[in-house]
Amino acid sequence: MKKNRLSFTLKKYKKVSLFVLFVFLYFSLQAQRGLQYSPEEIEIWRARAGLVSGQQMYHTKGDVSTNSPGDWSRILADAKSCVNDSDNDRYTNYDDSRGLQSPITELNSPWVPNNTWPDRIPHIDAKEPRPGISGNDYAALSVMHAGFVYLLAGGDDQKVDGISGSEYAHAVKNELVWYAKNPWLDFSNTRRWVPSRSGGFNDRNPGFFIACWLNSMLNAYDYTKSSSVYTSTDRADIEKWLYHAMVFYHSLMYSVMSSPFTNYESGDYGSVTIGGWIDRKLGAAWEGAPYTSYGFNEFFANRSTVNWRFASRAALFLKDHTVYGSKAKDIVKDAHRWFKEWVIYGTYADGTHVDFHRGKPSQPQTGLQYATIAIGAVVDFADAYERVMHNDPSFESFYDWKVVSGSDEYNKYFPAATEERPWRNSLVFSSGSKGLETVISSLLKHFDGSYGRSRKWGNYPINGHSYPNGAFVKIVESERWVSLANLYYKKSDWTTIYTRTQTGTVPYHSNPTKAGSYDINLGSWGSHPGTLFMFGQMEGKVWPYSTEDPGPNPNPDPNTPFIEAEDHYIALVNAGTLGDVASVEQVNSLLSQEKGVKIYDRGDKLRIPFAVEKNGLYNINLRVRVGDRQNAQSYLPNGYKVQIDETLKTYNAIKGISEEDSAFGISYWGSLQFENIELEAGNHTLDVEASQAWGMVDYLEVVNVSNTSGNLVLEAEDIYEPVIDTGTHSSPSVAQDTSPLLSNLKAVKLYDLGDVINLKLEGINAGDYQIRIRVRSGDRSRKDSYFSNGYQVKINNVERAFFGDVESISERDRNFGIAYWGDLVSENSVSLRAGTNSIEIKALKNWALVDKLELIANPDSRVTGLVLDITKPFSLYPVPAKESITIKKRKAEDVIDDVSIYNFLGILIYRSIEAFDVSKTIHTGNMVKGNYIIKLRINGQVITEQFIIE
Repeated sequence: MKKNRLSFTLKKYKKVSLFVLFVFLYFSLQAQRGLQYSPEEIEIWRARAGLVSGQQMYHTKGDVSTNSPGDWSRILADAKSCVNDSDNDRYTNYDDSRGLQSPITELNSPWVPNNTWPDRIPHIDAKEPRPGISGNDYAALSVMHAGFVYLLAGGDDQKVDGISGSEYAHAVKNELVWYAKNPWLDFSNTRRWVPSRSGGFNDRNPGFFIACWLNSMLNAYDYTKSSSVYTSTDRADIEKWLYHAMVFYHSLMYSVMSSPFTNYESGDYGSVTIGGWIDRKLGAAWEGAPYTSYGFNEFFANRSTVNWRFASRAALFLKDHTVYGSKAKDIVKDAHRWFKEWVIYGTYADGTHVDFHRGKPSQPQTGLQYATIAIGAVVDFADAYERVMHNDPSFESFYDWKVVSGSDEYNKYFPAATEERPWRNSLVFSSGSKGLETVISSLLKHFDGSYGRSRKWGNYPINGHSYPNGAFVKIVESERWVSLANLYYKKSDWTTIYTRTQTGTVPYHSNPTKAGSYDINLGSWGSHPGTLFMFGQMEGKVWPYSTEDPGPNPNPDPNTPFIEAEDHYIALVNAGTLGDVASVEQVNSLLSQEKGVKIYDRGDKLRIPFAVEKNGLYNINLRVRVGDRQNAQSYLPNGYKVQIDETLKTYNAIKGISEEDSAFGISYWGSLQFENIELEAGNHTLDVEASQAWGMVDYLEVVNVSNTSGNLVLEAEDIYEPVIDTGTHSSPSVAQDTSPLLSNLKAVKLYDLGDVINLKLEGINAGDYQIRIRVRSGDRSRKDSYFSNGYQVKINNVERAFFGDVESISERDRNFGIAYWGDLVSENSVSLRAGTNSIEIKALKNWALVDKLELIANPDSRVTGLVLDITKPFSLYPVPAKESITIKKRKAEDVIDDVSIYNFLGILIYRSIEAFDVSKTIHTGNMVKGNYIIKLRINGQVITEQFIIE
């Protein structure tokens, strides 16, 4: 049907210009992407809905698990009600009590007789666009649902349940045009919609619910924007209306921020209003909590959050608009700024949201519910930003961003001028970092029992399901909203929490508490037609954020010393009923390569073969689960029997016990170290037998420590000595942050330019060595940004040349504010003397880190990094480039099958994986002027080169 229609269109307009035809095809393709959908997601949703073959999920209640939501059945029924009567839930109860030329009635309006219940209801609450107002529904959610069904229909002519796509889209258009032409909803009328905190409704009722309704209407238009039912006039009217609504909410909320920060315009976070509402104590986060909320924190509560959500998502939608784009881009920048402020000031030191103070013994779950509303709304606009802005030169991921204790950015938000303010004590943190990932992790621990009874009101733990008689908020299950964020993070424990399958969670309830009269399956106050239908269990199936999914391990280190259990294990014994010896099904970030092998039954046994090249003494480190909910070392000393070459061995030490891991019903990970094992060159085996239930093996590490060979691997944290401490970020010491990508999970920090440490080597045999130093090789800007000018190395007080081995660079590490790890390698063999030697490392950049040191005795040949030969197998022209750049092969038989271009922030802006014959021309006219890096895969090897666009 679609093919015939396109053919007809081309015949009818056969004289149309190529430019017009291109624009038609361009917008047809772009229509498949939006603020919360991509082509890949649409195809899965169509299968889940039963519109095409595939697995139906969240289609009808209970089809995935007990009481799992039947999102699709509800969405379709509501969409059909909109087609039958588009104004069935129209927002018509808006305030008109004082005419078009006076401010809308809101919570602090002086003409309202009594601003408390029940008197406020007819004046304010009954004027809000949401379901359940005086027995009526004014939320217009059926409009959003009709738009979503249109999206899944696949076009105007395709039918869903006997109704054509154009009918669903027509119902949406009717409502949006009606709103756009309604003078009571004209947001450009600044007498009624006052765009400042002087006369505006700030974040109070009914304003934040109006923002939620606008957000739902924005979704409805986004879903149907490709439909032919819209005339050019319709589009102009709707987009103008959305634009004025966006400008109003942005102007209002930007003005509101000058209440706490008197110099907000200049970015001054030290000038904070003293006294009054700002310093008013609102209450503790829970009984006995170390955290307390103040009036200051309320500027980042759920109400402000949903206002900013609409303004930011509307700006992302309009950022490329020919008329409104410039203003929209400015608002995107301001929303980006406010997101960081929300993380800093809207959550306590550990990431718990400030709305937790709303709980009390009679309502123990209320704070948890309001916190999920705020966090869910932030996820909504963080995710839209990630989808829309990933190719923009100004892009900085909301998902990845963290503020690091002691950093310049941290000190900007916590200047000395506010040190004595009461609200600050609950927000500052002396070590580590905090970002959106921290906030979500903290939230989810309430739902899996991780906090136990340490967080409670009265006799009721804050867990989403404990409450006294008479409580209004009873069953909180809105943690499912974080499934959208988990498309990005892909954390298996988050999935098992929101699907209620993890130990410590309770099954879905048949009737959970609504959130502000909204069904919880609609996202944070009407933001998704169906959260679990759209995003539940979609981790790893889609990647809607860029042209290339980084995956859980995009750049595995080819020189890793680890032997991954899941890649090499042999199952020897399957002993019981808890499960076969096998790789775990789900990924977990604290496991190497995010996988491990389960030996769940006592008596389960596996084998890991390994080999060594030389005779000598070896340390063998076996990374296993060492603890559970009981304690961090509950599997020690007798949880495992280990045999090396079928001889029972006892470990000598425990290394690197991890932080608490919420996966697998609470876990801790550690390395059993078997020291000075004598091995002959050749093949060997290591067997692991479970002596306790629910065991798991992560990896095996074999390290040559023989004096005869001279090869050594030494942890920097074990042998470093601080020499020079130059700055204020931190003293040279072992970083409190950890990472599974670090050897022994630890590194030594040199956070200030000029910091120096000495690695003291004792008991060394005299000889020639190649030296490899594992360091932080890159950051958010580039994965090798520290290689060229990050470190100076002196050996026995003589400076030596080192190069960065780009082939050793690790995958992207979200710890340490985004890091990469790689090896600095001595340019030539280094002669070390017998006895004691020193390797002095000086930081030439801030935030440097040193992981470990490797000495390779009598290296046969120098290991080289990436070398760009002057006779490279391609040429680039013209250089500098302007409108285009061409790649030309020197030999026709060479295969170039992957071309990527990055800007100097390391952001991917172009990629093609199609091989070409002789040359390939890339259009660069739409790229901003500046320096770029082009990466090509030639005959299986990767080569990079810089070029300039003028």
